[in-house]
Amino acid sequence: MPEVITDKPKSIAPRAKRSIDISKAIRDRSRGLSLSEIAAKQGVTPQGIHKALNGLDKLAITKEELEDYRKREVSIIDTAKMRFLLAAVDEEKLKSASALQCVTGFGILTDKSLLLQGKATQIVENKSLVLQAHRTLTEIQERLNSAQIIDSDAEQIETSVDK
Repeated sequence: MPEVITDKPKSIAPRAKRSIDISKAIRDRSRGLSLSEIAAKQGVTPQGIHKALNGLDKLAITKEELEDYRKREVSIIDTAKMRFLLAAVDEEKLKSASALQCVTGFGILTDKSLLLQGKATQIVENKSLVLQAHRTLTEIQERLNSAQIIDSDAEQIETSVDK
């Protein structure tokens, strides 16, 4: 088969893209450098810097806006969680879920709610904790006495369990 000659030049391989350090570009821009100056520092085109920084000014917030966000952060996060939950769980998904999945989900959500309210998520018997603490204190005192670190006639630590 004869070789076909065309007037079209052979395609040239694309140049490797150089990465732009966004944080340095933002810093330099905030210091008043032009796009051309930033581009020269990073070895890229001013258009590349413009494209990288385009829209970031919309993300910048004032100190007052940040303080306002922090005051309302819990409410904002709760709203977002509720939207995610509503988007993730619908009636069809609930109908197809097993009883175990539903009960487990309910338990997890209940625990999270209690934690956020500063309430206990487990039932703990305080008496057993107090007794263990008393035994530990007694053991410490006995060890101190045997090492003669404290006077054995010294007043014993009084606890409510002793009474």
